[in-house]
Amino acid sequence: MELKTIAIVFITSLAQAKASAVVRNETEWFVIHERPIENGKLSYLGIPSIVPADWDWNSGWDTSEKWVAPQAINRRCGSNQIHCDGSNQAPSSVCQTLVNILIKDPSAGVPSGITALTYSSGSFTCVVAWRGVISNMLQGYLSNAASLTLGNCGASGAVSGYATDVSLNNACATQCLSNRAAC
Repeated sequence: MELKTIAIVFITSLAQAKASAVVRNETEWFVIHERPIENGKLSYLGIPSIVPADWDWNSGWDTSEKWVAPQAINRRCGSNQIHCDGSNQAPSSVCQTLVNILIKDPSAGVPSGITALTYSSGSFTCVVAWRGVISNMLQGYLSNAASLTLGNCGASGAVSGYATDVSLNNACATQCLSNRAAC
């Protein structure tokens, strides 16, 4: 009888240990790379298993090359339909700095697996995020919708909004600008 009781206790404790084990979710966002910039920090958030291990994080920064925005794949995609939101607002001034960074270095590459860029200055953060994994993207693809969202939704000193029908490297996507890394 004691052996049966010990076996039941052992099996129960194994089941409880397995249930409480932390399993890493490969769809969660993690800070993949950070770069000090403009009196703050630019962070790249994404899914580690998708980001290429040999990615050149310095590619395209401070280049003198003229960047030309790509043509939209269809009339609707690239129309950047702006929608404002009252929650998760980021300071407009911090988001303006992030937009300026995107405009200043449009040829800087964003590897597959990255789904958000954040700019932090002090305790304030602004995030540009997008839905889906976009391959071989450049920062410049993010600037137009981010600038329009800031202009349309950031007049009160804080901004939270999103744009639908954004062309990101010929993929039609939704792009957000707020204080959180989700879209």
